[in-house]
This record gives sequence, C-alpha cells and structure tokens, in this order.
Amino acid sequence: MPGKGEGGMAGGAQAGGTQHEKHRQRMYRRVEKTGFEGFSEHEVLEYILYFAVPRRDTNPIAHALTERFGGFAQVLEAGEQELLEVPGIGPTSARLLHSLLGIGRYYAHCKTSNIRFLRTDTEKEAYFSALFYGQSSESFWLIALDDRLRILRRAKISEGVSNAVGTSVSRIAAEAVSASATGVVLAHNHPTGFAAPSAGDIAATAQIMQALRPLNIFVLDHYIVTPDGVCSMKQRGNLPRYNPATGEVCYIHE
Repeated sequence: MPGKGEGGMAGGAQAGGTQHEKHRQRMYRRVEKTGFEGFSEHEVLEYILYFAVPRRDTNPIAHALTERFGGFAQVLEAGEQELLEVPGIGPTSARLLHSLLGIGRYYAHCKTSNIRFLRTDTEKEAYFSALFYGQSSESFWLIALDDRLRILRRAKISEGVSNAVGTSVSRIAAEAVSASATGVVLAHNHPTGFAAPSAGDIAATAQIMQALRPLNIFVLDHYIVTPDGVCSMKQRGNLPRYNPATGEVCYIHE
C-alpha cells in the first residue's frame, strides 16, 4: 500500500496530471539522449522518484529531500526512517532511495570481481575504488598476495567513524600468515578528506611493516581512497622503506 502522499493523485489535479506527464516524457528523452549530464541534484532525485511515485509531480518532493539532507549524496546515505519524515515520501520511495547505494556497491564489486592480480596501476585503482564505493565511514583493509601478485585474500581489519579508524597489527599478521601471503597491500579510505596520507597513516604503515618483516611478508603499498581519487603511498614517496642491512623500517613523515 502506498505511504502517505505516495502514488496518489491530488484532487482537482487532472489537468495538471497531463502537464506532469509531458514533463516526464521530456525528462525520459533527455536522459536517453545525454544521460544525467547537466542535471541538477534535485532533478536526478525527481527522475528516480518517477519509478516509485507514478502519478504525482515529484519535483517538490525532490526539492524537499535536498533541503532536508543537504544534497544528492546525503539523500542516498539517509536511513529509511529519516526519508519517511520528508513530505511526499512513502515506504516504496524510501526503500528505493535507500537501496541505491547498496546497488551501486554491488555493481562496483561485480565489475571488479574478475580482477585476480594487482599488477598494474589501472587494476589497483579500479579494485580499491570499488572496494570503498559509497562508504561514509573509514575502514581499513588488508589484501594478501603471493609472489605473482595474485590476490589470495582480502580482509576488513577494522571500521571506524568518518575520520578515524583503528588498526590491529596482530590481526593483520594473522590474516597474512593464514593466507600464506608473501606480500600485502594495505588500504583505507578518507571519506571526507584528501587523497594523501597523514603522519599517522605513515607511522601506522611503518609499524605494520616492522611487524610483518620477521614473517618474511612485505608491505608492497598502502592505498588511500577518497571521493576524489586514489592515492598510492609508494607512488607519492611516502611508503616507509626497509633497511636491508638492519631489517628495520625507516620513514620520514610530512
């Protein structure tokens, strides 16, 4: 059953209904021709809501959503109960909007599921972009590799708030040893920050490298993912280095 104001037609709106239908048809043709290029955020929401609210003007609802949550991304990140508080949003449209991020994550996962090796920069960027797709809080991952850089295992080590995440050196070591890895790649995200390592990121990486070195497991790189892009600590020159003479890890933080 449609929720309050969802899917019904307001009284006396028969003439307006024809106008709305013509507007929808123009929107359909526009998307078919150019995708969502040039659309404003509320227009994309308006279009999405067509599929949950078939007989109403969804433009005011889209405006109400962006005013309530601040933007398109925030609307998709909102919970169903929060969405239901917006006038014109019922259970069907709330479930649709709330599902979109999960669908996007599943798409990203499927698109990179055939990646078996992390050899090229293109493979790595695609893999880690998909891994953190749509994430609004920080998480820390370990990718265990063999000598051929074949992916043996990936494990989420920890998850935190939007700007902080803890790491467990013992858990990282256990996962790497259990996978029979000879190398690992570390990765975490900065959902609201820059695609660059902090001093804490570099220090934590050095600590992990120091713990894995006696196990003959090497940290090959540490990736940081943000909505703006993917950063490799190795490519930036921030990855700590092993001293072959002493076996110690050396680094200089920025």
